[in-house]
Amino acid sequence: ITPYGTFDALRVKSTITGNDSLFLDTLGFGFGFALPQTIEYKWLGDQQGIPLLQINTTVSPLGTETITSIRYRDSVRVLTGIADQPSNAGQFSVSVYPNPVQETVTLELNLATDEEVKIVIFNSLGEKVTDMWSGKLQQGINRISFNAAQALPGSGLYFIETTVGKQHKQAPFVFTAE
Repeated sequence: ITPYGTFDALRVKSTITGNDSLFLDTLGFGFGFALPQTIEYKWLGDQQGIPLLQINTTVSPLGTETITSIRYRDSVRVLTGIADQPSNAGQFSVSVYPNPVQETVTLELNLATDEEVKIVIFNSLGEKVTDMWSGKLQQGINRISFNAAQALPGSGLYFIETTVGKQHKQAPFVFTAE
């Protein structure tokens, strides 16, 4: 059942896995790593041509699914986003620099509202390495620095997972021990 009507539908689940690589020409080495898994759920109706409803999620290294988009067909537009979501609640962006890092890594977190935040580091196998930080941050841009050289077990690909409310975002970074 959608605003467009009621349909008999077939739900199709697609799991998308991918790999990427990073080559550091200044250091003369490179490596491959797995991208976060994406899952698409589509509800297809007979003779409709496009999905009646589509929900996309990403899967964290811990196996938690986070919804990234919801689109449905209605009578005015072919596909639209959900319009009645809270305007800014829980929205945030994350960036990590420098990348690659040899000693101190900085996480830049832009929050739409004041929020409780938890930051955890995982290795490329999805195993928790350390709790980086936890506490309340103010709306706007927040920077948190972390001495990777002291806390990480060795060179490699790591993921900083930031949790704000019920949302999780991962940011990869490469640590190269001297």
